[in-house]
Amino acid sequence: MVGSCLTSLALAIFYFVPLATILLWIVGSSIVCYGAYWNGQQKESQHISHHIVRITSAIVITVLFILL
Repeated sequence: MVGSCLTSLALAIFYFVPLATILLWIVGSSIVCYGAYWNGQQKESQHISHHIVRITSAIVITVLFILL
């Protein structure tokens, strides 16, 4: 919940404070990725392909934020 709120806030302030957007996005997406990993550990059902897709998309969006 916290990670998604941070990433949403990052998208909302993108044009006003670009550096804060990048930092909030990195922190928020890291929390989301870690939460998904931790949830899989608790349920003992890891789907590695889902984690790879999630991390790759977070990295791609982060790079796009930096380039814009």
